[in-house]
Amino acid sequence: MRGLFKHSVRVAVRSDMVGMVVHALDGTKVRSKVATRGRLGREALEKLLTQLDQTLSEWEEEIEQTAAPEEAGTGIPEHLQGEARLREKVRAALAELDAEELEQVHPEDPEARVMKCSDIHAKRLAYNSQAVVDADCGIIVAQDVSNEATDHHQLTPMLNRVEEELSECADTTLADAGYATADGFAEAEVAGRTVLVNLPSRMKGDPNNPYHASHFDYDPESDTVTCPLGETLVYKHTRKHRSKGQELRLYRCMNKDCPVRAQCTKDRKGRGIELGPNHAALARQKRRQREEDAQALLKRRRGLIERVFGTIKDGYGFRRFTRHGLENAQTEWALMCTTYNMKKLYNRWKDHRMNPSPNRNPIPA
Repeated sequence: MRGLFKHSVRVAVRSDMVGMVVHALDGTKVRSKVATRGRLGREALEKLLTQLDQTLSEWEEEIEQTAAPEEAGTGIPEHLQGEARLREKVRAALAELDAEELEQVHPEDPEARVMKCSDIHAKRLAYNSQAVVDADCGIIVAQDVSNEATDHHQLTPMLNRVEEELSECADTTLADAGYATADGFAEAEVAGRTVLVNLPSRMKGDPNNPYHASHFDYDPESDTVTCPLGETLVYKHTRKHRSKGQELRLYRCMNKDCPVRAQCTKDRKGRGIELGPNHAALARQKRRQREEDAQALLKRRRGLIERVFGTIKDGYGFRRFTRHGLENAQTEWALMCTTYNMKKLYNRWKDHRMNPSPNRNPIPA
C-alpha cells in the first residue's frame, strides 16, 4: 500500500498536478480498533500482579509442606497454569509501561495512545495520522502515522517524507500551531527548508502584558536581548534544563533605575530572560510572519488540508482503524491517501485534462 501511494504521487507529478510552490501539513486523530475502556492502568496491573504472586506463592508453600520429596519443585500444576501465564503477561505489560513512560496500556493494541479526537470531542485510544498536501490540485504528497499524541515532533519527519517522495520540498510548507517548536524551526533552516507555522499563544505572548518574554527581541550578532523599552539585557551565564538537558542562556537587565521595573519583574537582580539553543530560529520565524505575504499564505493552510481530512473521514467514512498496531495503521492510512489521490487523478482523466509535461523534471525511480 505504501509503495502504491508513492506511485500515485509520481503519476500526479508527471500529470502536472503537483506545483511544489506551497504545501500544507497537518495531522488528524483516527481512533484505534480497540475500545478505550479496555485499558489497564499501572495501579490495576500492580494489584493483579500482587494477587497472582500471592496465589502462586501459597501453592508453592503448600507443595513444600505436603508433597513427597521427589515431587517438590516439579513445576506448577495444570489447574494453575493459567494464573502463571497471566502473571507473565502482567509483568510484560508493566515493563512496557516503564519503557514507554506510560500509565495505561491496552493489551490488544499496546501501541495505541490516548488522544483527543476532534470528531467526537473526547479522548480515545487513537493514532496520529499525518498528511502533506500540494496547493495546486490537492494531491497528498506525503503521509505517515505516529502514536505521539501531539504534532510537536512531526515537522521534520514529515518534511523528510516529502523529500523521499519528491526529492525536494516545496518553496514554502505551511503548518498549524501544533508543529511550532524552536527545534523544528532550526532543523528546517539547517536543511534549507522554508516553513511558515502558526504560532501558539505561548510564543506570541500576552497582548495585555507588554513585558511578556515573547516581546523581548534577541540579536544573534551582538548576542544581546532588547526589551520593549529598548533597554539591553546582557548575557550572564548558561545552565542546563533539569528535564530536557538542553542549555539555557540567561540575559539580565542591569538598569536598576528602569521606570517600569516593578511592572516588568519581581526579581531583585533585575529582569532575566532565558533562551534555549534554537531561540534565534524562532525569532527569525516571528520576523518572517510579520511580512504581508506570509500572513496571506498562512490563511490558506486550513482550506488546503482540512478538506482532505473531511473527505477521508466524512466522505469515505474512515474514522477508525480496522487492524491492531502501528504498522497496520500506517498501511491503512496509506491506502486511504492513495484512494484520495486516485480519485483526483480519475477526475483529471475523466475531464480529458491529462497532459503530461515533457519539460517537467522526472522523479527518480
